[in-house]
Amino acid sequence: MSLDIIGSARSRAFRVLWLAEELGLDYRHLSEAPHSALVSALNPLGQIPILRDDDVVLTDSLAILHYLADRADRFTFPTGTPERALMDARINFVLTELEAPLWMAARHSFVLPDDRRHPEIKAWLKDDFRDA
Repeated sequence: MSLDIIGSARSRAFRVLWLAEELGLDYRHLSEAPHSALVSALNPLGQIPILRDDDVVLTDSLAILHYLADRADRFTFPTGTPERALMDARINFVLTELEAPLWMAARHSFVLPDDRRHPEIKAWLKDDFRDA
């Protein structure tokens, strides 16, 4: 088995690297930026992280985490169980209701260039986050 984790550790690839360490996996980390030649060849959207497990290529951090945890039968619940459904519901809540407004606020605070930021969006996001 050849396991490659592709993406900068300063991105969501960090989640995958952390789990790989916790699972004691033998892997190779390729620190690639979004839209690099390798990343674009594996993911037409140019996004990271990417997991390459022999012929399997996965391109979403949560999908990668589930794949690795399920394969190792650790840090998760069996598929088809109420516990797994509750875990999935909580993860999806965090990603859709909490992380989305936080990421948008970060983008308009320090990620985007000044000329593309809309500071007024932060007040709306604060309300959205509070109501989640």
